Amino acid sequence: MSNPDAHIRSLDEVGRVMIPSHMREVLGWKPGSRLEIVMDSAAPSIHIRQAVPRCSLCGKESEGLQIVANGLICPECARQIH
Repeated sequence: MSNPDAHIRSLDEVGRVMIPSHMREVLGWKPGSRLEIVMDSAAPSIHIRQAVPRCSLCGKESEGLQIVANGLICPECARQIH
C-alpha cells in the first residue's frame, strides 16, 4: 500500500536530501532549525525530529537546564557534581 504523504527524493553528492517545503512549514522548520537524526537499525530507517536541548553529561531532556562552560547541565547532574 502506498503512503499518500510519502515523497521520493534523491541524496546529493554529499548525502543531503531535501525535505519538501510544505512539510517544513507544517513542522515549523526554518533555515537554521536544529534537527536530530536517529538511525533505527531494526527497521532499517532514520527518524528526523526537532532537536531539543539535552544535558551534556547524561543526555536526558530535562527542565531547568543550566549553561555551564560550553554545554548544558540538568539539575540531577548538578546535584551529583556538588
